Amino acid sequence: MVSSSSRLMKDQRRETIRQAALKKMLEYSIESVSIRSIAKEAKISETLLYRYYKGKYAILYDLFLTEFSRISEKVEELIDTMVVMVTDLEVALPTIGKFLKKILGENQDLLLLVIREEEKINTFLEKGRSKLRIADSEKLEIMIQQFLNPKTAAVLTDYFKRCKSEGNLKKELDPEVCSMMVVTIIWQTILKNPYKYLHPNINDQYFEYLLDTQLKILIDAMKPKQ
Repeated sequence: MVSSSSRLMKDQRRETIRQAALKKMLEYSIESVSIRSIAKEAKISETLLYRYYKGKYAILYDLFLTEFSRISEKVEELIDTMVVMVTDLEVALPTIGKFLKKILGENQDLLLLVIREEEKINTFLEKGRSKLRIADSEKLEIMIQQFLNPKTAAVLTDYFKRCKSEGNLKKELDPEVCSMMVVTIIWQTILKNPYKYLHPNINDQYFEYLLDTQLKILIDAMKPKQ
């Protein structure tokens, strides 16, 4: 029987390997990164790494399986919050913005990898799945759908519909377009902001201030004139 301490040590080792792989895959690419470089980053031998995973694609699959489970939980929490939010844009939008920023920020590396490897990521994951013995082989796909499907945007659109029906959103504005604008602004600011490359010394606090400023401008543009 495997002791709890032994199981914990194995789980910690897998987590170290997964994070090392993510770092090296972002540094190079999924295809070009080697097991040797991942093992070196994880500060273990290649032989020991192979006791846990049968190749880099198996690591990638397990990385997605683990991280998207965490992301899905956060997204469901956000959805539950948006459903009951007051229709005061000045109160609600900054809260939604901070929640989305937290989700994107905490999972920035993984999401950037998905964006960069978009064309081949499913092929790589299929290779990884074949290397792992996972009872629920569809679990990863369900998690990705939970994060990327229209449910989050739909709930946000419903929120703007409530704002409009209660007179807190300009009549000429489309709630769905408002939803798209909020998600796009937060996504672009946190994940794909060109200033990260133009001004590499700008820190996260600056981007938080930038996001807050954009949301304030958006709120002022959306609110009906008193």
